[in-house]
Amino acid sequence: SVPDSVPDGTIIWISPTRTTTGTCKKAQKDSTLSIWDPIYFYSLLGTNRAIYPGDPNAWGISISLKYKGVEYPLSSIGGNSGSGVPTGFTLPACGPSDYDAGKCFINVSITYQIVIRKHGLSPFVKPTQDMFSLFQFDGDLGVNCCQRSFQYVLSGLTNIVGTSCTVDVSVTPEPGIVGFGQGQGTATG
Repeated sequence: SVPDSVPDGTIIWISPTRTTTGTCKKAQKDSTLSIWDPIYFYSLLGTNRAIYPGDPNAWGISISLKYKGVEYPLSSIGGNSGSGVPTGFTLPACGPSDYDAGKCFINVSITYQIVIRKHGLSPFVKPTQDMFSLFQFDGDLGVNCCQRSFQYVLSGLTNIVGTSCTVDVSVTPEPGIVGFGQGQGTATG
């Protein structure tokens, strides 16, 4: 539940730390074999409205990627070459014979979090879409449309609801300590 009075930028949800492990490999036996290929996070929000419809900002939320202690709003990360967030992993160049032998790959382990913040609208609008493909790992040339790549899908967005109710509790006299006496434990709690 997100009170309408919550200021813009307030974190309303942060994911547990996620670690994705996998293998990155050269997709095709072509001229890209000879290049060193850095691996990036590329945002999928807004890259193709036919495949990834909707805009979280229209609901009053913004979604960010937190990587190595830095938060990157997905709206500022693109899907084209040069617009991703570098992971620090690079797929080295290889030759045609190594490609044929299945040796053109690296293993990666990438740890990150997803952050949802209140953004803009008041009152908050309940999301109309439950799932979003947020980002994809890919190489230097941008989002690969035709080969399999890891995508992070966030679900449960329709569970975020706004409320016009704000609760403010104060206890007097100060310092606001209340003694409830002894509690009695039961079999149910």
